[in-house]
Amino acid sequence: MITMKYDGHSGVREHIMKMSDMASQLKGMDMAISEGIPYKQETK
Repeated sequence: MITMKYDGHSGVREHIMKMSDMASQLKGMDMAISEGIPYKQETK
């Protein structure tokens, strides 16, 4: 999940939904994601 980035081909909404789904699955395994994790925002 850390290396996942928006590819510009699919919709932004779809990308956000994938990220949200992964976070929900990790929470279900008691592996919550810290909101303080830094991320690299790339623009095209």
